[in-house]
Amino acid sequence: MGCNSDSSAVDSLQSSNEGLVESENLEQSYTVNEDGTFTCKGIVYNYKLTLTGKEEGADKTSKYAVLTNNKNLSFDDVFRSLISAKLEVGEPEFVLLGYYVD
Repeated sequence: MGCNSDSSAVDSLQSSNEGLVESENLEQSYTVNEDGTFTCKGIVYNYKLTLTGKEEGADKTSKYAVLTNNKNLSFDDVFRSLISAKLEVGEPEFVLLGYYVD
């Protein structure tokens, strides 16, 4: 479901992702393309977002790093999708890259 970066290109969101944990169990890779987009599993994503919020019942704030084509994707959208049991058909709305809990 997620991707780890295999690119040496500088990520424009690198400073906002400081302290973000890219989970080692997310074994896919993504690349940063010359035009600033990202490719993961053959799908091109326009945005790499860091979304901040609180998971239901959590005391601490969490951050998700995701690749997506929806610049309006919210923390709650990602959280609901991660806990949902539904199977996606077609192109996924986002790819989870990592997470961080404050």
